[in-house]
Amino acid sequence: MNQTETIFEETLASHCAPVLLGIKSANLVSFSKDRHPGLSSQLRRYSRALRAGGLAFEILCECEKRALVFVYRKALLNSELSQPAVMDFLHSIGYPHTDLPGWSDSALRHLKTRIASSGGFPHEIGLFLGYPPADVFGFIENKGKDFLFSGYWKVYSDAEQRKQTFAEYTACRDFLCERIAKGERLLRLLSVSSAAA
Repeated sequence: MNQTETIFEETLASHCAPVLLGIKSANLVSFSKDRHPGLSSQLRRYSRALRAGGLAFEILCECEKRALVFVYRKALLNSELSQPAVMDFLHSIGYPHTDLPGWSDSALRHLKTRIASSGGFPHEIGLFLGYPPADVFGFIENKGKDFLFSGYWKVYSDAEQRKQTFAEYTACRDFLCERIAKGERLLRLLSVSSAAA
């Protein structure tokens, strides 16, 4: 494995391990185009290799120096975005109305448009990243203040459960990063974990 590929896999493992290992629906990772000159071709190659396991990669936005990549599990994301409270909220702020089973594809396209037009991250992005709706709605209602504690996101509900979830996310990251640091390939690790699931 060449140095560029090693850096790519280390970056993915560091920022997206819970998604890669199947316990979270999505994550965002920012790639420097200087450090990842062949990013588009790498994403296509990894997408093809991991598609059977339900993983997908989507560039949400990019500029001259960086690309923001959405790494997600399609079925899990669709399930989470199809919760009635989530759908009602997204529809109330302009997301398309549809009864299609794979509505997350059109919701993701709409999110990309909102990011492009606002130049930032709309608050609903937490719903796309698998944050519990109660925490996303709490963040919006409290304008990011008065949270119980902060970890992978700001927590507004069920603090003990969130602490356990955060510990699981950290364990995923530590596992993948340690294995890659020992020279193992991410694609091999993911094929083994998929077979064991």
